[in-house]
Amino acid sequence: MTGVLRPRERTTVSPYFPVGGPVPAADLVGREPYLRRLVDRLEDGNHVLVAGPRRIGKTSIILEALRRLKRRGAHTGYVDCLGATDIRGLGERLADATLQNLSGVERSFEQAKAIASGMHPTVKVKYEHVELALQLARETNAQRFFEGALDLPRALAARTGKRVVIAFDEFQAAGRLGPRVFDVMRTRFQAQKGVAYAFLGSEEGILEELFSEKGRAFYRFAVPIDLAEAGGHRFGIAPDDWLTYLREKFAEVRRRLGYVQKRGHNERHNYSYVTAADLAGSVGDILAELGVIVIPQLQSISTEPPRSSSERIARIVMNYRFVDARSGEELSVRVLPRQADEFTCSSCFLVHHRSQLASEKNGQFTCRDCS
Repeated sequence: MTGVLRPRERTTVSPYFPVGGPVPAADLVGREPYLRRLVDRLEDGNHVLVAGPRRIGKTSIILEALRRLKRRGAHTGYVDCLGATDIRGLGERLADATLQNLSGVERSFEQAKAIASGMHPTVKVKYEHVELALQLARETNAQRFFEGALDLPRALAARTGKRVVIAFDEFQAAGRLGPRVFDVMRTRFQAQKGVAYAFLGSEEGILEELFSEKGRAFYRFAVPIDLAEAGGHRFGIAPDDWLTYLREKFAEVRRRLGYVQKRGHNERHNYSYVTAADLAGSVGDILAELGVIVIPQLQSISTEPPRSSSERIARIVMNYRFVDARSGEELSVRVLPRQADEFTCSSCFLVHHRSQLASEKNGQFTCRDCS
């Protein structure tokens, strides 16, 4: 049995498994050094830039970083720029993310607009939780509204005395909402105290120009953190980390597996056994819950010379690909038939090396564990 890590581009992920979205902290493989660096910089008030191709874990990492910062006492907010269609929409997303720190309610700005217009909010929100945004909720001019929304993180930091950390995902999309959006944002952000910003994006060329070319709006505004090729490894993750991650999932399968009913029966020797199909089904169900796809492949099949007129032994070589549905990485395991220096125990029916042979009688072998 051998384990080989295969490159991601050779993987075809099953449509029956959800992929492409943020993953829980337990599935952030090999990202702890990045997380510590990211959290420390943001906690110290530094702005950071995380640029790279899609599906390398940018969103998952920043969401975990925000969770850790929140546990340390900071106020946090996550804003997806990709879904905003105009500057007012982007401003409302920022307002929602900021106010949620006080109200604990998503889409808190909708409640602020209700209170500002004299209506009752649709959920239970206290006046002081949305007070910061009441004047903003009455603003009808889109540009003034946007600029006011950009000031909300600073106002929250000043009011609570806590660090505020805001993450803008797919930040390059904000530039499509108007000709001077980035200039306005930089002007508002650069004077804010107690606020740190994280800028994420998948269009690396645009972000590189925006943050590294002299004369551009965000020139030298944020420290870049590279997730893609650090350490010479693809996605910045060592192959050993992927293998460890998958092995931990296999260990979890073993813990959950329990008893598998013996539904096969050997008439000649009169014993029951677990069929390969039943075992694969039981293991496969648990692996599916853990987000691992099992792809069996028959590599070869041959037969040994018949031992008798009624007995013929087939030698089968199988290859099993275990594909992590979230990352697309895979572990390949080759399963070989019994070798010349191995035997099958007549008691436990497991294959052992000859060194584990305890006794042999009438062609029946017994291993040391069963003797």
